[in-house]
Amino acid sequence: NMIYTEQHTGVARQVAAGLVSHVVIQIGINDFDDREMGLKIYRGELGGPELNTFLDVAAVNIANAAQTVQDAGSVQVMIAATQDYVTIPIVPELYTQYDNPEGRQRLVVAFAALNAKLKAIAELKGIAYFDYNAAMSAAVNARFDGERYLNVGGELIDLRTRGNEPHFGLLDDEYVHPGTVVSGLSANVYIAEFNRVFGTEIALLSDEEILKAAGIR
Repeated sequence: NMIYTEQHTGVARQVAAGLVSHVVIQIGINDFDDREMGLKIYRGELGGPELNTFLDVAAVNIANAAQTVQDAGSVQVMIAATQDYVTIPIVPELYTQYDNPEGRQRLVVAFAALNAKLKAIAELKGIAYFDYNAAMSAAVNARFDGERYLNVGGELIDLRTRGNEPHFGLLDDEYVHPGTVVSGLSANVYIAEFNRVFGTEIALLSDEEILKAAGIR
């Protein structure tokens, strides 16, 4: 849909107009939901050449979008890894509905294969690649009690249950949409990578700022 709806050319026009200096592209997770692709991988119903073709199409579309934006003008472009929400422990359903170790591992391998393709293409095109999954996993695990909660500024954020109250990690919808606190942690991993790769000097969000934005403090 990014390609069909011309999101990439829309951003390119903003770059050409001098309105955008930095772009990060992170997309592809919804492809695993389309036609239950992720569920088929989990069950072992999708693999081999068919799975590789599926991953190739996603990688090429993402790379083409990044190239379109980069060619539009003076801009810093980064491709971030497609989210592996099996490895990043923030999705309640992965503790219940998707609890088969072999099936989970098939998903982890598929995400890793897609991101390896993205990294290789990014390096070939001279575009920065960000291993978001490693960075976000580290950020979450540093605060995770290993059972249920994240500790952010002394507040406990529930990862085993969905809810729209700000003490829950994920919103109570049908998608993987983080609440404000987890979004704040995610924002910080992007900020740190931008500062490291592009030399920006953006201040990280403090725990207090994140909790205030969530309406907890």
